[in-house]
Amino acid sequence: MRRLLIKADDFRTFPSIRWLNFIRFCIDRSLPITAGLIGKSLESNRVCKELIKLVYSSKNIELWNHGYEHNGWPGEKHVSEFFRVPENDQYEALAKTQYLAREVLGVQLRAFGPPFNKFDSKSLRAVGQFSEIEYLFDVGFCPGFKTIPSSFYVECDGRAAGNKFNYELAQKRAKPFLERNGCFVLQIHPGNHWDEQSLVEFGRFIDYCEREGVKTCGLDEFFIASIS
Repeated sequence: MRRLLIKADDFRTFPSIRWLNFIRFCIDRSLPITAGLIGKSLESNRVCKELIKLVYSSKNIELWNHGYEHNGWPGEKHVSEFFRVPENDQYEALAKTQYLAREVLGVQLRAFGPPFNKFDSKSLRAVGQFSEIEYLFDVGFCPGFKTIPSSFYVECDGRAAGNKFNYELAQKRAKPFLERNGCFVLQIHPGNHWDEQSLVEFGRFIDYCEREGVKTCGLDEFFIASIS
């Protein structure tokens, strides 16, 4: 059962032509996406109403908890607020984003994925206190949760690709999953450094997946297919 889950990280609700273009593209193509919400962005007076309206207008966009600040800690480059941090601090970061999503957007977040894909045992204890959270990204196994481990990930817009979407790299990294008729997660960061060409390359990759018989789907369908 070939299934693709689009995991778009680092969604901030500030005005962003990159996010606007990406979400418009996905809506035009009827592509389900999951977007990792950084909660602190909802506290700003710079919240982009047009961006929020797009999210509301689509039934194919699901937001998930991607932390409150997405900052590395002092002296810990690219280490998340959910790694080697006191459990109570991790709980507070989760709680703030859950609260802001409900109060500002009217959305109940039911999945969590740590910034930089970094977490520890305290993260799992903290997230276990939120009964509404069903899914965990990056985690191999955790009792009581549906998990989507990083072994499913295809990454193609990181440093190796100049932080732009790279079609050839995405195709190369997706190939092993396609060869065994498997499911995979496309982990991307469209709001960070993508340019117009990145969106073109992303569209090419979606076309390629469709030719290969891959169905892009949401969290529930993906999880069921991934364990079948």
